[in-house]
Amino acid sequence: MSTAQTSSHCVASSLTSILEKEQSIYRRCPPNPNVPVAEYSQDRSLLVSWCQTLVGQGGFRSSDELVQTAMALADKYMSYEHLQSYKKDHYQLIVVVSLSIAMKLDSPAKAPSAKELSQICQGTYTPQEIESEEMCILQVLAWYLHPPTA
Repeated sequence: MSTAQTSSHCVASSLTSILEKEQSIYRRCPPNPNVPVAEYSQDRSLLVSWCQTLVGQGGFRSSDELVQTAMALADKYMSYEHLQSYKKDHYQLIVVVSLSIAMKLDSPAKAPSAKELSQICQGTYTPQEIESEEMCILQVLAWYLHPPTA
């Protein structure tokens, strides 16, 4: 096999691998059939606004990109096939934790701790609930936190 053929084979193999990941690991909404789309969409837009406000106050370098990353993580988690029901409280926690993960990826030094997030959420979620949900999200996403880029 020539060098050009080997290179072409490697490129084709890489592209196939990326496509497989996009169709499985990096999938986006719509969420699984157990999630009511109308309620989910309404809650999602409220949470996006909340995230933009919070990130805007935090002095992160690209607030829109940070919120997009957080929502992509939440969307991927919500599309998980074993999610059996939709509860607004749980979805809010998922978005809060996804935003925390996105902040840690962007600027670890600026990212709030679980205790600080609990305070930001006015005690709705305990630091332990936030940490536990973070581990669930990371495990479900198999630690694939960075979507493919061009």
